[in-house]
Amino acid sequence: MKDRGFVLQRLLILVVVPAVLYVCLLPVMPLMEPDESRYALIPQYMNSSADYVTPHLKGVVYLEKPPLVYWATALAFVVFGENEFSARLFSALCAWGCILLVYAMGTWFHDRKTGLYSAAVLSTCVLPFALGRVNILDMPLAFFVSMAVWAGFRSVETRQRQKKGWLCLMYTGAALAFLTKGLIGVVFPFAILVAWLLWSRRWADIPRLISMPGAALFCAVAGPWLFLVQQANPDFFSFFFIQEHLLRYTTSMHERTEPIHYYLWIILAGTLPWWPYLFRAIWGIRAGLQPASPGELFHRPALSFCICWAGFIFFLFFLPWPS
Repeated sequence: MKDRGFVLQRLLILVVVPAVLYVCLLPVMPLMEPDESRYALIPQYMNSSADYVTPHLKGVVYLEKPPLVYWATALAFVVFGENEFSARLFSALCAWGCILLVYAMGTWFHDRKTGLYSAAVLSTCVLPFALGRVNILDMPLAFFVSMAVWAGFRSVETRQRQKKGWLCLMYTGAALAFLTKGLIGVVFPFAILVAWLLWSRRWADIPRLISMPGAALFCAVAGPWLFLVQQANPDFFSFFFIQEHLLRYTTSMHERTEPIHYYLWIILAGTLPWWPYLFRAIWGIRAGLQPASPGELFHRPALSFCICWAGFIFFLFFLPWPS
């Protein structure tokens, strides 16, 4: 009876609740301007022109972002028609993927109950609920980056026989993240994992993240589009890698004026209603791991990995923007 009850809980939290919150409610609101409309017009043009290499917005070449989300939306338009549900479906499925990923992480770190509760918390937070129901790139990027980071962690922590599979998943996730929003999808997973290994004083494990089969898989996934789009647009490399990556993040050309504390308020609002319980959870972790010293506490693999993962993102986005 106990196992049956858990199965029902798992079905409710991992299937029913995400299906209702992230899929069934997709058509409730019209597409929001300007982003949702833009990311719907581009795949619409792809289907009408049969050009799936070079994105176009209202007939004008639009190379600011890679095409994975456009491709997924174009496919949804073909299957379900051109409507709000189809436009937002891929983002919703990626949000659902994040929920399942969190369940897998919690189960591996502790037990199935922890994984289930973690998935329930994520699925009912304000920010995932909001981003998982709009047609923008944030949720697909979060899912593929998270998949790559988790697979990289497992490749380091897993026995040699299973290592190659996790590495291949890591490089595949990085390739899909790259096709979602560019180099950030490659930089984030590797930087987070290297930061964790450095903090854990496991320098010898850093080369374990390098995989020639993984690199070949990355090229097989992301390479064809890069080759074809460069062939069709000779100035693509300079525009995409120099202007949209290097200059975008090192200059004020895109007029980013948010103060340093901007993302702190986004995090606090986005993790409602659960962040007030964070202090109690931290206290519980400390009590459960006593009598560990502070140094030993923060070098435990699971905890140090999560701290490095969150800390790297916080550090990057809390840096002052160029003025």
